[in-house]
Order: sequence, then structure tokens, then C-alpha cells
Amino acid sequence: MTKKTWRSAARTRGECGVFILAACWLSSVLVLPAAAEQSGAYPLFNDFCVKHFGAEADELTYAAFGKEFTFIEGGAWAYPSETSACVAFQTSLPAKAYVEFGTTDEYGKKTSSAERNFYIHVHYLTGLKVGKEYHYRLVAEDERGNVIKSQDATFKTVVPGDVIRVPDDLDGPPYVLDKSGGHYLLTKDILVDGMAFDVPQKVENVTLDLGGHTVVYNEKAWPKIESGNFWDWIRGAKYGLRAMKSTGLRVYNGTIKQGAGRNSAQANSIGYNPMYLNGCSGMDIAGVTLDYSGPQQTAIYNHWGGSNSRFHHNVFVDRGTELINRHGAGCKALLFGGGGSENVTVDHNLVKRTRQSGLVGSQVFDNEIYVDSWATNSFGVSLLAGGKAHGNKVLGTGYHVVAFGWGSGQEFYRNFIHLEGTAAGGRFKEYGDQISLNGFRLTQYGGSSKEYKDNFYHDNTIIIRGREGCQGRGVQFFSDPYVENLRFVDNVIKAVVEDSQTKQLACVVTQGNANRTDKHLPIVYRGNTFISNICNMRFGDYYGVGSNHHFYGCKFARVGDDPRYKTFLWDTGYPCKKHVVRDPVFEGGAGLDSIHLGDGDHDLTVEWTVKAEAPPETKITVADKTGTQVFSGNVGKHGTIQFVLGQYTQTPEGRVHLTPHTITAEREGIKSTVEIVADGPGKTIELVLK
Repeated sequence: MTKKTWRSAARTRGECGVFILAACWLSSVLVLPAAAEQSGAYPLFNDFCVKHFGAEADELTYAAFGKEFTFIEGGAWAYPSETSACVAFQTSLPAKAYVEFGTTDEYGKKTSSAERNFYIHVHYLTGLKVGKEYHYRLVAEDERGNVIKSQDATFKTVVPGDVIRVPDDLDGPPYVLDKSGGHYLLTKDILVDGMAFDVPQKVENVTLDLGGHTVVYNEKAWPKIESGNFWDWIRGAKYGLRAMKSTGLRVYNGTIKQGAGRNSAQANSIGYNPMYLNGCSGMDIAGVTLDYSGPQQTAIYNHWGGSNSRFHHNVFVDRGTELINRHGAGCKALLFGGGGSENVTVDHNLVKRTRQSGLVGSQVFDNEIYVDSWATNSFGVSLLAGGKAHGNKVLGTGYHVVAFGWGSGQEFYRNFIHLEGTAAGGRFKEYGDQISLNGFRLTQYGGSSKEYKDNFYHDNTIIIRGREGCQGRGVQFFSDPYVENLRFVDNVIKAVVEDSQTKQLACVVTQGNANRTDKHLPIVYRGNTFISNICNMRFGDYYGVGSNHHFYGCKFARVGDDPRYKTFLWDTGYPCKKHVVRDPVFEGGAGLDSIHLGDGDHDLTVEWTVKAEAPPETKITVADKTGTQVFSGNVGKHGTIQFVLGQYTQTPEGRVHLTPHTITAEREGIKSTVEIVADGPGKTIELVLK
């Protein structure tokens, strides 16, 4: 990091999208197992993360990020205040870090390190003097003991201007921030029984600087609001900060924490949130730690709004497990509910734990998210319409964790997923007592005709490690008449089991609606690497059975010596066919003979790309073993042409051979015929016309 002076906060940017809030709920509240209830969910999950995650946990982490330990220049952000500053930064590998600071480049003070190794680091520098230049330096140590230090940088604390001091200049609580364009500065830690801050309707361009302090709200337990009208909850519940139809809200530099009252939100997650933002837009929320634990809680609830906003360099700590309704709003770190949200940028946030879902936005990038799933459909990242997710790290475990949700016209690239199995332990009962680990997913529910087009997944890394009877899918994509042009390119998936209890784990599970098998459009996987010690490809499972999945130029690698291992496995009696493996590469004992099709209308066709050399404009036709023409085309100006030939189609009854093939070359009335056996990679044939 080069020397620089920080004097301003960040900007707002992003792209468009929408999220629809569902209105149904479950009838029962989740009961927390005794161990978690007594010890606290967060400490238990933190211990789990320390044990199972980190660069040393799997070599693919270093493969994804490199072994060189550095600061990521684009991840740095700082906000200087009057007597404090927030300094945030990113490291290339997980690390414990702190900030050295002082009035000279000898520093003298430092912040505390976090409770475990992270990629994203957010620190509060407090006890500073007004209008003074401060030097600071970033220090981080990775798991291998490598220590890096940034170059010296400086910032200057803000000289007081037209600032409204809280609680000095305001009555409260709640402290009503009702001056448009007002700059409010918190001057000390505060603890309140109910609501801390309230931005009334249509007050614009309010800045709340938390001054490096901690705000505890909902310290008192309040009587339950019995009304089913959510407006009664919006008006009557207590919040860390509530803003109504405000534009240009800015919140920086401090902590908002739910207190000992731990009131529950209502079924759609409204009430007692650290932040409830209704109809707001043009916001910048950065350098804020949101700490919460009550039932059905969401940290930042954007209701009917959130457009043209940026949420960045924040820390989310969910200490709870209880849900009333896992549908719709559910329990998320960041939520956009009710529609009307677009152009939302979400970047460089650290979600230390969420009981259900993590972050949502249009452009979601370079975030670090830990999911401890206590309900069905716990998504690490979801995108608003047409959004992009890149450079995110999603790690987790639990009842039903799905690292990335799905939509249409979305792009996912350079993301890192690491999911670890654990004992089921009675977390949730909707689909039995289970642990389900899933990387990327696209599901077409029931007989829906919802269109999903042009989703593109590339250059991602997925690690799933199963134990204690959990299930896992690296990817689970539905092939369907309405799922079109889904591409999965140049990704790496590793799915391994660690005990004999665990068997239902695979890099890819081909899913779909078996009632319309013959109409499934192809899903294409190209240039990927699939690594497993139990199953690389599972064709269908109890949740969905998809046909017409095509694997082009993919590597299938076996690790370990588990006798249950199969490269290709059919796990269904429903039709599961039209699958293609083209130009595969095998390592470690994986191969085309490591296959179990079971009984049913199942098939897999093996194909190879063949290259032919002939004079330009030579017409080439190819017929298979039965005489059926399978290719026709002309040689290009460089004198070569490529075509794909089938070797055989594998069915439960055996192999139906498609080769040898007859190649006919014709040019200027001269014809030549040659036979070729398509049974392996890299075949080139020279066609001589005589």
C-alpha cells in the first residue's frame, strides 16, 4: 500500500434488480439445542470455523488465491471522524490483523485482532485528538506465521463544523435526526431500552457518524405486538435506527447492537432490526458493525427501496438461531423486501455469521460470508435481477446452506465456496434432521414455466467436505424447457467425504423435472475440474432428475481409495438420459468404466473431437457405424476442420457403439474415403485427394 491521505467517505454505485417479499410462514419456532442455548450460537460457530476453514484446510485455497500473502489494494477504505476513524482493508489470504496508529510513524497504539482469521478486516481507531494528523500502518499475520506490514499512511481527524452532537444536543432516546443535510455525531457509547435513532419521513441527506462508539438498543424486553398489521410493527417496534422515505442517508464508523431484550421480529422480519429502512434510496452505509440475536432478525432491512445505494466494509454478527418464518424475508444480514430495489452495490462486507442468508444486491463482490444454516434455503449470496457476483467468499455449514442463489441473466465468477459438514443436531425439521451443503443452484419449482436465461458461471472454486452423514452437491442445476443457455465454464469443484456414514456427495448433481425429461434443454459444463473420493457426477437424486447435461473438455479426478467411489452414478429410477461426455480427461483412477447406471431409461454418450487436414474448401461428410450422416462441412482456409464423433452410448443394458466412422472428402470432382475409430483424445487424420 502506497502512502496516502484519507479525507472522505466512499461513493455509491451499482446495477439494477428486484426482490419480492413472500408472505407465508412456518407455524413453529425453532428450538435451540441445549448446548448452543447455554453457550451461545456464535462462540460455537466460531470454534467450528477455526477448526475447519482457512487456507491451510485445503490446498485449493492456495490454488485460488496464490501462496503470496499480500494486502489487496482495492479492498482498503478509511473514514476519519472527530476523535476516531474506521480503517478497513483486505488480505489475499485469511489472517489476524490489527492497525498500528499514532501521531508519528512510530505509532504507539494498536487495535485488537479479530477472534479468527478473516480476509476482510474492519477496525475502529478511538481516543484520537481533534484536527490532528495521524499515521497508521496495517499489520497482518496468516496461518503460516507470515507477517506483512503496509507502508505508512495518514489521515487527519475532522475539525468540528456544523455538527449536531448526540446525546449532547438532542433530547432522547430515541434521538430524532430530523434536519435535512444534518451531520450527527455520536460522542459516547449509549445504551437505550427501546429505539436509538429515528429519521422521520422525507428528511434527506442525513449523516450519522457513530464516532467509533457502540449503540445498544432494545436493552429492555418489550411486550409483543399482537397486531397482524405490519404497519403496527413498523411504528411500534424498537430499532437501532429507523428511517422512513429518506434519500441520501449516510451511516459510518461504529457499532449498533441489539441488547438483552432480544425482541423478536414479526413473521416477515420487521421489528427490532438494527436498521429498518423504509422507502429509502441513495444511501451509503459503511464501516458499521451490526450485532443482533433476537428471533427472526434481519440486520439491515430495506423495505420498498434501497435503490442507488452502496453497502460496504460493514461487519454483521448474528448470534441467534430462532426463526418464525424461513420464507420470503427470512433471516438475512442484508435484505431488500417488497420490490423497488435496483442499482445496489454490496462490497467488502464481512458476515461473521448468519443463521440463514447473507447478502443481496445488484453488484455483489469481494465479500466474506459465513453461513451457519438453521433453516431451509440459507443463501450466502442472492442477486437482484440481472446482477453479478464476483470475488466473494462463502463458507459455511448447517441445515441447508446454498452458497449462491439463482435468477436470470446473472453472472457468477471468481467466487470461492467452502462448505463443511457437521452433525445434524436437531436444527430444523422441515425436511427431517439433516445437513445439506450446496454450492451453486438453479431450481425450477414444480411445473413452473418461469424463464431462466443466459446464466454464466465461470472461474469459481467450490470445496465441499462431508462428514457425519451430511449430503452435498457442488452444483445442482435444473435442466428444463425454460432453462436456456446455462453455461458452467472453467470452474473447480472438490467434493470429498471423511467417514463411512457419508455417501450422498458429488461435484455435480444433474437435476430437473422428470415429468418433462424429453423437453430438457442442454446445460453445458466446459473446461471444469471435478475432484472427488466418492462421486464426481451424480445423475439425479431424490430432489430432482435432470437430463441433457453436457460435459465438454472436463477433467474428472479421483482422490483416495474409498471402495464406494464412482466417476458416474445414476441414483434414480426416473428417466435420466441424453447426457454427453466429450473429450474427458481422467486422473487418479477416475474413468469411463467407473460407472453405475442402475435400472431405468438412462444413457450417457461418449464423444471425441477429431481434427482433419485437407485442402481448403474440401467438402467433408462423416457417417457413423450405421451409415447415418453425423457431420457435413467445408475445410477452412487454413486447411483444417474439426468435428465431434460419438464413440458409444452407455445404457444399463450395455454399450451401443457408434464408431468406426466413414469420412468422405470431396473437392473438384475428386473423392476420397477413409475409416476412423473415435475412441480417444487428440486424433488427427490427413485426407489425401487422388
